[in-house]
Amino acid sequence: MKNISEISYQTIRKLIIESEWGKAVTNKELFNFLFDEVYEFVDGCNKNNKDNILEEASDVLMILLYIVIKNVDNQEENQINELLRRLNKKLQTRYSTFFEGTNDDGDEELNWEKTKYIEKEVLSYIYCPNINCTKYAKINRGNMTIDNNQVKCCCCGYTARCSNDNMILYRSKYRRKTLNILEKSYDGYLKGTPFYADDYFNSYRQDYLKVIRYWIVSQTRRLALSDCFISKHNATVESFEEFLMYPLRNCLQNILGDKSKLSYSLLEVNDMMLRCINADYIAIKNSFCKDISSYEVWISYIFYLIKTITVPVEYDSYNQATLTPFDFLTSTIRVCVVLEKNKKIDVLLKPYSASNGVSGTIIEADISACKKNSQIGQVIFSVVMQHNLQRVQNLNCVLLNLRDDVDKKEVSELLNDLLPKINNIDYQ
Repeated sequence: MKNISEISYQTIRKLIIESEWGKAVTNKELFNFLFDEVYEFVDGCNKNNKDNILEEASDVLMILLYIVIKNVDNQEENQINELLRRLNKKLQTRYSTFFEGTNDDGDEELNWEKTKYIEKEVLSYIYCPNINCTKYAKINRGNMTIDNNQVKCCCCGYTARCSNDNMILYRSKYRRKTLNILEKSYDGYLKGTPFYADDYFNSYRQDYLKVIRYWIVSQTRRLALSDCFISKHNATVESFEEFLMYPLRNCLQNILGDKSKLSYSLLEVNDMMLRCINADYIAIKNSFCKDISSYEVWISYIFYLIKTITVPVEYDSYNQATLTPFDFLTSTIRVCVVLEKNKKIDVLLKPYSASNGVSGTIIEADISACKKNSQIGQVIFSVVMQHNLQRVQNLNCVLLNLRDDVDKKEVSELLNDLLPKINNIDYQ
């Protein structure tokens, strides 16, 4: 004979999924049934009718299981067993001092509060960052434990201190509030109202910027943050990504439509976008650009953003005439780009002529002082704009001494978006 919890689970699941009543009944109706049964259970307790207590308790449990299986059933595991597993875990952890043999009431109460805090404020936002783990980037499914700020995955054995690498918004003092507001807006968006995405952006600008900065840093963080919500709503990762990108597209389009209007909010958005560009340019671009229209907005905004932060360019030959769009250099010019007050970058503009008679210009820059994608973009863009090379045919770029922590693919993607006339980008 099957385990009684398995029989109950399969029976309730069949009733909820296949019967006409199960398909039609709503959560609101089930909640009303639950409240009625709870009142009858309380009445049985007040009358001290043991048989009635058991009968009404079974009714309360039945309605409760209807609600649970209707809302969170995933066809992969017995939800009744999952409820009992979580119940047992809470008993063992929150009353650990009692089960370990310590009967001090003060210790039990203190341990309860400490354990509850860890469960609500820590474990609820912990995930395993091990890509080979079956629970990779899944917000705690009961497999993560924590002891003295040491996080451990019971599935793969991953162990590390609690940090930004394994916990959502690790440094945020208002993590729960931030994520609750985010989930409420996302829920409205999923129900077919894009207004909720724009409203979240406009009403909770600081939270939005914080979430985007966190989300873009790594693929693991993106998956973990998405999982925190999509698992509750049976949604897709793409839907959460679209929820975040929808108001950003509108915002950048508005910025491009009114470039002269400088405000603190605009500066905040520009600062966030620079951080995204420096963290993972390709990821944020791919998420943003879902069609031709959004791609055009992206290219225009990147050009506008980098143009606003061009850096000073000094010349070794001040008598050199300004180039026209159809000219190319006939002699080498040494250029000094002032990236920061005490940080200068040497750039050479050199003419070349290929064996097939095609001539062009090479921008050769030692970018060892550039730590970020945007800084490399600033340097090359500043030189091109200063010398009016943006329309010159056969323009090549050679970047020397690229730092190991800067990704070549990201730099190339950024430069090609900024300066589509560049034929080739080499690294030496």
